[in-house]
Amino acid sequence: MKICPRCKRKCLENDNVLNSVSHQDPKVYICSVCGLMEGKVKLGADVPKSELLLTEEFEESFKKIGLSNKK
Repeated sequence: MKICPRCKRKCLENDNVLNSVSHQDPKVYICSVCGLMEGKVKLGADVPKSELLLTEEFEESFKKIGLSNKK
């Protein structure tokens, strides 16, 4: 198991086919739970406030290194 770059938990599978591709950067793999949450946030579905904060934090990390896909 590897560490998910989004939630920082040791839950990323070694085989990427079992993980999710981030909506922030298609070159980054995240755990399935984070993939589901990113999808829900992108669709505007109701998600816990803590999840919205995690999503914003993850987006900020991409902005810092110039990889944000938000226009």
